[in-house]
Amino acid sequence: NIQSLTFEQLTDRMKKKKIVKVVSCYYGIDQLNDFLKKLTGKNRSTYVILCASGVSKENWDLQVKALLDEKNGIHLGQRQNVYLYTKFTLLHSKIYFSKSTRDPSAYKAICLLGSANLSQNAFKCNEEVLADIKDEETKNAVENYIDFILNDKDNLIDIRALLNQKRR
Repeated sequence: NIQSLTFEQLTDRMKKKKIVKVVSCYYGIDQLNDFLKKLTGKNRSTYVILCASGVSKENWDLQVKALLDEKNGIHLGQRQNVYLYTKFTLLHSKIYFSKSTRDPSAYKAICLLGSANLSQNAFKCNEEVLADIKDEETKNAVENYIDFILNDKDNLIDIRALLNQKRR
C-alpha cells in the first residue's frame, strides 16, 4: 500500500514519540528549521544527521557557516541535535525513525525508509517514496545503524556544540 505523505503528516506521526532520529542526504535549512519547530516538545529528543557533502573540508566549512548563520541558520530547541557526517563522500540514506521512551522495543517505533530528503523539493515537488517498515528486526537494524553514526564522534560535526561555542 503506497500513499502520499505530506511533510505535515510526517511530522504529526513523528511527534507522537519521544525519540526522533533522522538521516538525510540533502536538506534545506528552512525545511530543517520547520521540522525542528514542529518537533519541539517537552522531553522529546531529536537527532538529525545530515550529509557533509563533498570530500573537501572547505565544503564542510561552508555548510557549517550556513547552519550557524544567526539570521538564516539553524534554530535548535532544547534537546534537539543536528550533526554533519563526514565519513563518506556522500551519506545517501534517508531515514525517519521515532519511538517511545516507555516502550524501548522497536515494535511500536515508526521507521520510514526511502528517497525523501529533508527538503522542500522532496515534499512539494519531487516524486518520492518512504516505505513504512513494520518488521521489528529491520527497525532494530535501522536504529542500530543510526546509533552507529551518532557514536562515530570522529566523523561528526556537532552543530549544537558549535552554536554554544559561538555564543561564548
